Amino acid sequence: MAEGSGITGEALVGPTCPSERVGEAACLPGHIAISAILTRRGWPGIAAVVHASADGRFRVQLPPGLYTLHVLQNPWHPPAPYPTQSAIEVPVRAHAYTSVTVNFDSGIQ
Repeated sequence: MAEGSGITGEALVGPTCPSERVGEAACLPGHIAISAILTRRGWPGIAAVVHASADGRFRVQLPPGLYTLHVLQNPWHPPAPYPTQSAIEVPVRAHAYTSVTVNFDSGIQ
């Protein structure tokens, strides 16, 4: 495994306030704990399992390659936020961490 390469990221949920309006202070997105798996293009099976903490942050060391992050679950019960993307492609380069954001729609309008 290449030292110091992988994926770092966070999981966010929003909007967090009902009826946000133009010109008003926007409500910041919240963080959400999630679990996900990473697969690597051209390789069979699971490359890594990701568990974002309550602050929505995660970090996993991986060798260089093209990965796909698949969201498995979040700890919310219905009505649960839904990921805006169920699979996110993430390239990992040698000696670098690629940053990724997993966004969830809270359903608040």
